[in-house]
Amino acid sequence: MRKSKPNFGKVVVSSISFLMTLWVINAQASNVQISEVRMKGLNPFARTAQIEFQLSQESPYPEGVLGAEDYIWVFGKYWLEGEDSAATGWHHLELVDERKVIFIPAQAAGEVGDIFALTWDFTDNDELLNSLFAGKKPKVRVCAIEMVRIPQEIGESFFLSKYEVSQQQYADYLNMLDASTAQDCWAGKQASGYSIDYNANAEYGSCFTASFPERACNFISFSDAKAYAEWAGLRLPSESEWEKAAIGPEEIAGEENLRIYPWGNTNPSQGNSVYEQGSSVGHYQYYANFGNLQGADEPLDVGFYCLGDIMRSIAQIGSSPFGIPDLAGNVAEWVMNSEDDFGLKGGSFASSAEQIKIKSTKQKLNAEINSAEAGLRLAK
Repeated sequence: MRKSKPNFGKVVVSSISFLMTLWVINAQASNVQISEVRMKGLNPFARTAQIEFQLSQESPYPEGVLGAEDYIWVFGKYWLEGEDSAATGWHHLELVDERKVIFIPAQAAGEVGDIFALTWDFTDNDELLNSLFAGKKPKVRVCAIEMVRIPQEIGESFFLSKYEVSQQQYADYLNMLDASTAQDCWAGKQASGYSIDYNANAEYGSCFTASFPERACNFISFSDAKAYAEWAGLRLPSESEWEKAAIGPEEIAGEENLRIYPWGNTNPSQGNSVYEQGSSVGHYQYYANFGNLQGADEPLDVGFYCLGDIMRSIAQIGSSPFGIPDLAGNVAEWVMNSEDDFGLKGGSFASSAEQIKIKSTKQKLNAEINSAEAGLRLAK
């Protein structure tokens, strides 16, 4: 079941005069929540500071559906009052022993929430350290994205974000960029379900708002998708990684029984009912958002088919064997094999049942085109 929206809070640590603000970057359907953020102290000799936070996560899937390990990717951004402005935007927190600190098993978080810590590292930033001791007050935002570990038979495992990037996530991203770059990355559309608006009179950090925050974000060009991934400390998946995540582990996939769709071989256009009332009118009830039925030419909320609004079988949830939803339909997702070899996989709300097959040829677009059907998912 869907949980309440993430909490937003502010903690003042008087001993070091740090103003701490919490900012959670997550699709609400993932049920990741961060709370109780606090600074534990500044170590001038080690040039570090501890940022503690409470992390909780609860799966929206029925019990037993998840097919692989879920992890939570945690990263941070900072802003120095009196120095940073709309012209600079927010900066990425450099962390000590980053690999061990910022991937947290979802099971470790649990439903109640345990305390975790990031170690902010100032080793190579004398200017920042001097500013902190001069009394400059930093704002720190802790961000979380739910990921799934995908094992490989050959080579290292990789991670893929469980959900497509939502419109709230993208609006939050725009609000942390410098004002000029944010304008360049904003699609500014009023069509196909795009609901991110810009208010030039709003205070910096709140200029961009999403009327439908949980809806998958579309109108994202390849260049913008790559920039978003880099901002989050992640990357775009390769085509083979994307297909691996959709097909499932070798013992399930097997060349002799290769999956056609992430849920199996059932054609989603056959025996599939259509919503006739509510906010989902015109969309299929099972498997995936595709087909552009009755003019329903827009994405649905990320993870929509696993939210339990109606009874669905495990296959009808539409997720891959690794528990990843929306790999077919909703928004087409950017994949990147190289700087010159990229495209869109999975099809969109406007695609046919044929076009949302796992092995369908990726759609190629110019890197700067903002297509109504294009969104993204992240990898590591």
